[in-house]
Amino acid sequence: MRSEARRADGDNGKPPVKIPFSRTLLRMVATLWRPELKKWRLRMAAAFTLTLLAKILAVAAPVYLGNAINGLASGDNNTARNAFIFLILIFAAARFLSNALPQFRDAFFVRVSQNMNRVIAHEAFLHAQKQSLHFHISKRAGALNRVIERGSGAMEFLLRFLVFNIGPTFIELALAATVIAIRYDIALAAIAVLTVVIYVLFTVWITEWRNKLRRDMNVADTELKAITMDTFNNFETVKAFAAEEREADRFDGSMKNFNHFFIRSMKSMNVMNAGQEFIMTGGLLFVALIAGLSVQRGQM
Repeated sequence: MRSEARRADGDNGKPPVKIPFSRTLLRMVATLWRPELKKWRLRMAAAFTLTLLAKILAVAAPVYLGNAINGLASGDNNTARNAFIFLILIFAAARFLSNALPQFRDAFFVRVSQNMNRVIAHEAFLHAQKQSLHFHISKRAGALNRVIERGSGAMEFLLRFLVFNIGPTFIELALAATVIAIRYDIALAAIAVLTVVIYVLFTVWITEWRNKLRRDMNVADTELKAITMDTFNNFETVKAFAAEEREADRFDGSMKNFNHFFIRSMKSMNVMNAGQEFIMTGGLLFVALIAGLSVQRGQM
């Protein structure tokens, strides 16, 4: 937060400082471990447990569905029919819980994330208040307000992305690969893991590129908010100097600059999505080809 505030201030025209991701992660963990958030640690543990359980059920649900269909296809007696109904019911329950548990998690975890946002925003606000008189005279309130708002929201996003998405997804991958290797072929499991690894490497590589574009867009967004708020806060001065047209032109130029970086950011996201889809489709294609050839040779 403080580094971003210094960045928005534009001291000495220095370029934005790139903070290592590892440092950001450590700061997030340190924030969650603060005494102010101690009362929410049980909820944190429960939320992570629900996330893991949802991932396990997401892997188990297709297994139950496959067993139900295979059992029904292998016989036409009442036992096969009853087993089919039982397994289908388990499949439906597992599928429902795999999608519903994250919703329950978000419902009671929102208090934790909002309290964390409050702690971070309070720290940044207090830090700004303790700055010198020169800082507050030369500092644009719109830019500072935008930095505080963006910093607190970014921490919540990182928390959800890392704890509830990235970590459990690797666990889900390990479980799914194990099931595929046991029930079908280890080659299929290897292709699935390799596909995800390539997917992750590609995503990390292109995200590093997108981060620069995103930082440029954030700087333009901060400038836009600063012009808007400062113009309205100093409307008497603007009126006194008949500077309405000039301020409107400044706003229009800043808006054009923001739109330019926003378009570049969105195009980079389209490139990333297309590349990710290509990788996943390629992995699915190889799995289908190997499975089909194995069935033809009678190995499955």
